[in-house]
Amino acid sequence: MLMVMCVGVSSCSDELSDSSIVGTWVFVNLTADIQHPDPEEVDDAKEMIALISLFAQGSTIEFKADKTFIWTVVGEALNGTYYSDGGNFFIKEMDDDELRPGTPITLKNGILTVASDETEYYREDGFTKYVLKYNFKK
Repeated sequence: MLMVMCVGVSSCSDELSDSSIVGTWVFVNLTADIQHPDPEEVDDAKEMIALISLFAQGSTIEFKADKTFIWTVVGEALNGTYYSDGGNFFIKEMDDDELRPGTPITLKNGILTVASDETEYYREDGFTKYVLKYNFKK
């Protein structure tokens, strides 16, 4: 196993730019940052996330130089655009039932992460935080 170590004051972040984001990224896994007063609810949510991660294996997201992307998930293509603002990258549009506009994209240690904040959607189920993190590698 290859391990990347960060030394000194480095944040371990890769430089995310228009040129570094362009290309096809392959799904690695889905992680989540979730909070709920009932630990059993958190465990159930984590089990569901692990199952979704398993089914999403082989999915890709292709960022194009024209600021568009195609995310292929289990044979279905989702289209959208992306933009940068002050060095930070975001998804601007996707199909209505998928990621929200303004979803941040980060790159750290060669892993591109699309972090979708679903808290409002899951608040009615008692979750106080529900952020899905889709992780990809080139």
